[in-house]
Amino acid sequence: MIHADNDSAEETWINEGMSTFSEYLGGYGHDDRSINFYLDHPENSLVNWDDHRSATTGPETIADYGQVYLFTLYMNDKFGKEFIRDLATSDVVGIDGVNKTLAKHGYTEDFTQVYQNFITALALDSNQPGEGVYNFDSIDLRDLAVDNEGTKRGYTVDYEGALKFEKDGVPAWGGDFKKLEFQDKIDGISFDGVDFLPTLWQVAADPTDETNKVLWGNQGDEADNTLIFEADLSNVTDATLNFDHYLDIEEHWDFGVVQVSTDGGQTWTSLANENTTSEVVEEGYPKIKENVPGFTGHSEGWTNETFDLSEYAGQKVLVSFRYLTDWGYNDSGWFIDNVSIPEIGFSQDGSSTDAFTSMNEILGKYVEYTVTFLNEKQAAGKKPVYKVVTVDPFNVTEEDALQLRQLFMDGKNYMITSYAAPADDKNPVDFSYEVQLQEKKLKK
Repeated sequence: MIHADNDSAEETWINEGMSTFSEYLGGYGHDDRSINFYLDHPENSLVNWDDHRSATTGPETIADYGQVYLFTLYMNDKFGKEFIRDLATSDVVGIDGVNKTLAKHGYTEDFTQVYQNFITALALDSNQPGEGVYNFDSIDLRDLAVDNEGTKRGYTVDYEGALKFEKDGVPAWGGDFKKLEFQDKIDGISFDGVDFLPTLWQVAADPTDETNKVLWGNQGDEADNTLIFEADLSNVTDATLNFDHYLDIEEHWDFGVVQVSTDGGQTWTSLANENTTSEVVEEGYPKIKENVPGFTGHSEGWTNETFDLSEYAGQKVLVSFRYLTDWGYNDSGWFIDNVSIPEIGFSQDGSSTDAFTSMNEILGKYVEYTVTFLNEKQAAGKKPVYKVVTVDPFNVTEEDALQLRQLFMDGKNYMITSYAAPADDKNPVDFSYEVQLQEKKLKK
């Protein structure tokens, strides 16, 4: 409640992290249950709350609580309570809020570096290497109780659990934990990912007629899903955007917005007609408030919409259908069909998204991954010795390659992959790797 009073617009993962951390400050100790559950189900996004609520293996909301608590605890361990207080009261939210608070306190690290250290600490929880950056100061993950009898966990991340509950893709700011265990020694490793995130809009069944295919804006908390096409209005003096749509959007909380850009997607103008509104609830999502007017509420059936684009005649523009949701509940969403601008001969039904693109493709925002390799060696009667190598998988330097070859020579090897997502994206991305063995290749 104190955090909500100071920063009511904060993203869920920060808010819940502060809430669980306040229990620790109040003397209630660590919540072993949620932490154990997270370490057993580690492939969860830090920033996408309840991202596996519809997973075939079951929801993993408890893991979300464990992860955000550990991340907040880690920041407190490394940067102190004054840092946590300033983050809680910052008027900047999410990842940007962490970066602002780091800079305010004079730290040279950014969120990416802090997150990489945190995700490595989950696996190692050790003072060496890294002079403590891969260690939790206020908790020993191996010492967590796993039952009422006080049985100790004895290890950190459960790699077998990670494999058992593995999901498609790599989570946004979440760890894909792999144990690189093969009969033959590793000779090398190569990677394959995606360059740009595609649009999250999909072709779906018409809610009123399953035989008809339409365009659907998808679902999810804090969604910002764009469906963009270029309209060449260079040779016309008048233009009209027409489309049919069906609304099942949480009224005055979530919105579907039609926007136009004249500068290649750098800035956008939201269009208005007689059916759009700017009425957002007072405590509504900030990004939605910034982008209305738009459509919200529930329609009894399909309706037709028209927007006058004549003021943009004589130039090329981008037109975007943008579906925006808040932190919590959302309905089935925004459905669109029969998009057209008759004056230029543009016409597209809902059978394909091929004529459209995403904001990331428009702005040339490449997908960025982080990959951390861990090596563990342990002599009889001695503590384990760890090595850590973090690489950009698509820009491996000669020095990186040398370090990896040395890493793979002996001991146990592990790999943690994360999608270093921009602040406005919380969805997983595809990623694959191929391990070259000294005697044969094994593709996974």
